[in-house]
Amino acid sequence: MILLIDERDALEFEKRLNCVRDVHLLARNPPLRLPMLPAAALNAILIQKGIRLCKRNHAIAKQNIDRIWREWTVDRKSLTALSRKWCVLPVTLSHIFRERWGLTRHDLHLMIHEVSHPEHKPKDRIEKELREASMEDYIHAPKAVEYMIHKGRMGESLCSEKLKQWGVRSKSEREQQSALNGGSREGVKTPDFLFEKKERLPGIPGEFHWLESKATFGNLRECRSDYMTQVKYYLEKYGSGCIIYWLGCTIEGKEGLEKAGVKVLSAEDLMDSSNRKRIEEFLNEGMVLS
Repeated sequence: MILLIDERDALEFEKRLNCVRDVHLLARNPPLRLPMLPAAALNAILIQKGIRLCKRNHAIAKQNIDRIWREWTVDRKSLTALSRKWCVLPVTLSHIFRERWGLTRHDLHLMIHEVSHPEHKPKDRIEKELREASMEDYIHAPKAVEYMIHKGRMGESLCSEKLKQWGVRSKSEREQQSALNGGSREGVKTPDFLFEKKERLPGIPGEFHWLESKATFGNLRECRSDYMTQVKYYLEKYGSGCIIYWLGCTIEGKEGLEKAGVKVLSAEDLMDSSNRKRIEEFLNEGMVLS
């Protein structure tokens, strides 16, 4: 299973990924020049691309709200069609339309959850198009959010089990934050696992004070962001540590972090006969919205 690729290949995958359907197609049959990545890694690349596009295009869509509203009301273009045209995800566009629909933020949130249930029968155009949006939006739809939360928790669970197997005693993020400021999480940066003492991890060169679990793909942009927002602080406060990108990493991203002093791990570093099946299922499980 390939989990370390070069940045050029990661960018090529990103160009080819535009929806969840593309994830499953590329996982089964990647182009000849590109390596075969598991579905969860491709999903992570798609999500990173979508987040970046939404941040860039959300303001543009809001500035053009009158034009987009006419296209929805007069031209009868659907939310999903308009989201593709304006390069924002359909649930994001629904929030831009929210006030014109006469809905509060809470009302819209409840409606999106209701229409996403398979047995729900849409009563009007808004519900029908929100249902379509929830089957296409791979970041904000309820099933997409559940998928990402599940991946994050699964990665942390696998780390916790492996540390216990290795005999490494550590404090979870929740335990650290509770001890630091009486349970308030505000303003506190803590790794997922802080070791009680400096530890050697079997098969991994070096000695470490902490481990951070990332259920995402570590391309160069992601690794730089993680360094600036978390890793730099951990190194300064706690000392040497390691970060695992469960869904793969680029060579350039890994090299950049390791030059900064943090060890980068992959799923293969924590895989053995006791957890191989779970990790393989974790990597091969792609998002399903329909």
